[in-house]
Amino acid sequence: MIKIEKIYIKEIGTVTLRKASTTKNFRLTVKNNGEILVGTPLRTRDKEIMELILSKKEWILKSINKQENKQPKKIPNSLSILGKAYHIRLSETDKPQLAEEGNDTILYLPKTATEERIEDMKEHFYASVIRMEAKNILPSRLFEWSKKLDLPYNACRIKNNKTNWGSCSAKGNINLNMHLIKLPEHLMDMVLVHELMHTIIPNHGDDFQKAMGKIFPNIKQLNKEMKKYHPHTWGQPI
Repeated sequence: MIKIEKIYIKEIGTVTLRKASTTKNFRLTVKNNGEILVGTPLRTRDKEIMELILSKKEWILKSINKQENKQPKKIPNSLSILGKAYHIRLSETDKPQLAEEGNDTILYLPKTATEERIEDMKEHFYASVIRMEAKNILPSRLFEWSKKLDLPYNACRIKNNKTNWGSCSAKGNINLNMHLIKLPEHLMDMVLVHELMHTIIPNHGDDFQKAMGKIFPNIKQLNKEMKKYHPHTWGQPI
């Protein structure tokens, strides 16, 4: 059984309350549009719900303010992936159309679409391209480094991680973020070697740093440069 209602709290605003027999714990969420959602077990008393919400008042207001100040999504009109160029162009077309012009891939989008819709289509296109290129490039590049450094691994998987560039399990399974291919090649290679090194050194201690330094003498500079990038930002458009 589910019961949904909206309540107004002077200090916070309108809250959507969802009581459900399947909900075991109190859950509070602030969505991207600032909407406040609260989930509770069906028999939770209103007074208890109010107390729980007010106890999170500071966090709620901070989250709402963060969403309000967030910059609107703006995807670049061009993207370069290891020398391949992908472009977005607006045209009179009624629906998205893909075309090849020389070495470039171009997605034509209807200029009549809303700005939000155009940004969504651009993001979807780039995500598809990045995933495809990542699956074509990253496993083979990892294999090459593995052979070169004599650092075998068990398996390689391509992920769409939100924060980390890669990971290596105790069993030697390596996960690589598909967004690695947006990086300059020297930084992409550093991440690949980083994860391979974890097959023999599981931590980031002195031994790990020395081993990485032997392969990349300028490792400190590379680490500093790496901080300029994040998996879900677009870097410099071409």
